[in-house]
Amino acid sequence: MNSYAERSGGVIVLASRSLLQDSLLPRSLWPEAVHAAVYILNRSPTRLPDGRWIIPQQEFHRLGTGIQIPINLSNLRIYGCRTYVRIQGIPQSDKMHPRAEIGYLTGYKTTNVWRVWFPRLNAVKLVRDAIFDENLSFQHHEYTQRPTLELVPEATEVVQEDELDTELEQALQRLSAQSQDLATPQTQAIPSTFSQTQRAVTPQESIEKEPDPAESEFSLAHSEPPIAVSLPSPSMRQLTPSSTPSQIPSEHIHTLSATSGKTVQVSTPPAPVRASSGPPTYPQLAIPIRLPSVHEPLPSSHIPRSNQHTAPLTASMPTQRTPGVPGSFPADTPVPLINSQPPHQRQEGISGDNVVEGKRKRRPPTDSYLASYFTYQNEEDQDGVLAAFATAISAPRPDQHRKHRDDLPPEPQNWKQAVSHVFSEGWLAAAGLEIESLRMRGTFTTGRRPQDRSIQVLPLTWVFTYKFDSNGFLQKLKARICVRGDLQAINSEEKRAATLAARTARSIFALVASFDLETMQLDAVNAFLNSNLDEEVYTQMPEGFTDRESCWKLNKALYGLRKSPRLWQQEATRVLEELGFQAVPEDLCLFTRSGIIVFFYVDDIVIVYHRSKFNEASQLRTQLQKHWELRDMGEATWFLGIRILRDRQQYKLWLCQDSYFSSVAARYHLSSGRKYHSPLPVERMAAFIGQATASQIHEYQQKVGSALYGTIITRPDAAKSASHLAEFLTNPGPQHLEAVDRLIRYLDSTRYFALEFHPMHGLEPALQFASDASFSDHTDRKSSEGYLCKLFGGAVDWKAGKQKTVTTSTTEAELLALSEAAKSALWWKRLLAAVNLEYQDSEAMEIQCDNAQTVGLLTKETPQLSTKLRHVDIHHHWLRQAVQAGEIAIRWVPTKDMAADGLTKLLPAQNHSRFMRALGLTNIQHLIK
Repeated sequence: MNSYAERSGGVIVLASRSLLQDSLLPRSLWPEAVHAAVYILNRSPTRLPDGRWIIPQQEFHRLGTGIQIPINLSNLRIYGCRTYVRIQGIPQSDKMHPRAEIGYLTGYKTTNVWRVWFPRLNAVKLVRDAIFDENLSFQHHEYTQRPTLELVPEATEVVQEDELDTELEQALQRLSAQSQDLATPQTQAIPSTFSQTQRAVTPQESIEKEPDPAESEFSLAHSEPPIAVSLPSPSMRQLTPSSTPSQIPSEHIHTLSATSGKTVQVSTPPAPVRASSGPPTYPQLAIPIRLPSVHEPLPSSHIPRSNQHTAPLTASMPTQRTPGVPGSFPADTPVPLINSQPPHQRQEGISGDNVVEGKRKRRPPTDSYLASYFTYQNEEDQDGVLAAFATAISAPRPDQHRKHRDDLPPEPQNWKQAVSHVFSEGWLAAAGLEIESLRMRGTFTTGRRPQDRSIQVLPLTWVFTYKFDSNGFLQKLKARICVRGDLQAINSEEKRAATLAARTARSIFALVASFDLETMQLDAVNAFLNSNLDEEVYTQMPEGFTDRESCWKLNKALYGLRKSPRLWQQEATRVLEELGFQAVPEDLCLFTRSGIIVFFYVDDIVIVYHRSKFNEASQLRTQLQKHWELRDMGEATWFLGIRILRDRQQYKLWLCQDSYFSSVAARYHLSSGRKYHSPLPVERMAAFIGQATASQIHEYQQKVGSALYGTIITRPDAAKSASHLAEFLTNPGPQHLEAVDRLIRYLDSTRYFALEFHPMHGLEPALQFASDASFSDHTDRKSSEGYLCKLFGGAVDWKAGKQKTVTTSTTEAELLALSEAAKSALWWKRLLAAVNLEYQDSEAMEIQCDNAQTVGLLTKETPQLSTKLRHVDIHHHWLRQAVQAGEIAIRWVPTKDMAADGLTKLLPAQNHSRFMRALGLTNIQHLIK
């Protein structure tokens, strides 16, 4: 016998039985209750035999990863409480269809996904967006009988919103004035639908339509639970004339309330009953009438005729306010029914001129989403006034039904996870489209497995990704089949493919800003599949579409193969060269032809041209579409996750990665917390003496890599910090883990800082270089070096790293740094010449240096350097040769004016802010909508 398992099972059964009994849910839902009980018990404190208290889920995570994180219990709700889930897919023409399906909470999936049972469907579904009313639970009798309501429609007219209070009040008075049978107090519940046995109503239309529950999308951004209000009984016809406003006690006065999910009693005092002594008493009559949410419209067929004395069924009112019903009554009404109060008593000595009389005007809140006008029936129709509220349907907010990247569950990592995902239907549909797309393109041929066992049959894997728009909202679900190329046999055949350098892309966009050029962006659909394979490759059938006896023989370069990128580059180069373009030797993904520039990164293609070349650029697009399937993206506004903003009037262009940094911070749960004004503290960190766990090393490497990518693309201000943290990738300590979190928080809080490019004015050169070194600042006594290249006011190339050799003086360290900067300067000179931009600001490309002795060694006629280090001497003589030949020029600048200073050392906040301005980084948050 396993006593531990039996005891655990007994605890689970006891907890699940308690959940079912308390929630009043049907006994058939006991499996759901068991799962919910286990979920709650795993997150409840448990005492061990040694007296220690633990939380099982937290302890399990700590043992598996070595990290103890707090348990998130914010998703817990009262078990079995009522749940409102918004219905999706309602036809636009059906404006009167219910907007929410009522269910009851039966379990938990994750911190933001619940299991909800829908009684009408008798089904349990996963729900992500829902509104819970913990004051209501399941009542079996509510689903045993659903009588129909027969109502007669009537014509409507438009009235201003501020007139509704008075009209509503008068209608309620007329209702109560027609009441009768006051001898016996009664409370009559009027449900949302009722039969002819309750009231004599001429049947006109029977409404039985039920809402469909949300399936794959769950959005309830603005839905609210139903509102209820009480009105006088229809059987009440008259009040005795003896009832006066001054005789009605204030404790019987109630007002309408917009509290969600509550039934608010509006009491109407019947005729007073006098006892033998004392004031008359008033029995209370309250009839609850259920009002729908402001987002639950009333069908037009539910509006009664004016000649029928039917009580109004529903009314919608804004949940942002809690209005009372004003008390201005006609003179012929003997007794006010709602908000009745005794006449105001004015004290002696107070002038009547200081008393404000009349009805107070009520204005809707400025943030109300209700329309300014409502529809109601003839003012003589007491029912039409309340029914008018049903037409006050809230206008939908922008992106109400769209999912943002921060609200989505993680993407499935394999086919099994996709099948059980909350968006499983979408993922499976995307997978079917991918298979059909490959078949239409002739990517594979299905056949029997090869009999020769020496022929490798590679497995396939599914890659599932979300596709977002520029604001981070979900556009579609994408499924892609990839070959496990990592398992492919390695041979000596060349497989390397060139990719566009980030510095090349930045320089082209700098030219676009300065010369006011036009851009045209194209997306090559399934780019790799445009290349034919030059060898036989066999793969297994993809998961979900498997056939053990069959396999695929690939005809196209499917994603994942080792040769696929190179084959696509060869295909793109072939087509562009046929069209007369020439590749730039410095970057093989950059092509030029008579004033038109084309560059591409895998499947993203950008054409840059002057407006005078518009016809040629359009013709080029047409020619490319003959070879590949292209999607026209219009003007370039996003490229590789980089936001591109332009001010055409001021000839300015900005490159910003705000979306990327926001997603990185959200991924590591660092979006909130302290904001920093510099990436890292000034003090350098030492190596960790202890030993980090495997999970800590993996997490640290992921975070450093995420930050490093951003500093390579658009954020040189944090390049030195990322480089410093990369020194501890193999064994990070607690100090390093805190530092990388600080770096990510810094990048997130400054995510709207962008590289700005603009034409240069005055004598300032368009192309600027700066070089700097920090002598022997590492524990192994190697020096830090860095250089910066700016084009048209913004940084286009930079480096922050560690020298590979130890130097014996500051001069030697500066010489090595200058040598790297000079090589970069000559590379830039060749690249700009290839795009027909000649450097003409001076005879030689100038590099700034803040070490006077180093500048003297390279510019004076007689060199003074005496070093035993051969490699340093080589760099020295090469630099002197370039300077003497007039290819480059070295100019001394003070350290405070050195633009590359922040690439070699960590700066305090004030100096770091000045460094960011020197890099051309500008805050553009005001430009992003």
